[in-house]
Amino acid sequence: MSAIPSLREQLVTVADVYGKAIKRRRGTISAQIFNRGSRLDELAAGSSDVGTVKFEMAMQWLSDHWPEGAVWPEGVARPTPQPQDGAGVVGGAGADGSAHGGEPAAGGRSDHANSVSETLQTEGAAS
Repeated sequence: MSAIPSLREQLVTVADVYGKAIKRRRGTISAQIFNRGSRLDELAAGSSDVGTVKFEMAMQWLSDHWPEGAVWPEGVARPTPQPQDGAGVVGGAGADGSAHGGEPAAGGRSDHANSVSETLQTEGAAS
């Protein structure tokens, strides 16, 4: 029987599969999720850690942005993707990252992605 991967290993694995599917490097994915390009490399090397809230938010972000047709890694629980089209969300952004009226959300990212990054930054400053 194989050992269950640590949460850190699960996060890095999911981020790497996501990056491969969209043809982006780990540092780019790390910057999108944590607003810090080195964070996933540090997690992979075991020289850094994330708390439960950051882990859950990062996994939710990856699930919400998971590319169509890509296979989520086996043995890793996937959070239920949240709507990205603004359906039922006041001030929500469209699936293309645009805000109401076709204007891009701040930084060209969805409101959800911006709020995840902002929360992760705030928590990082408090750590």
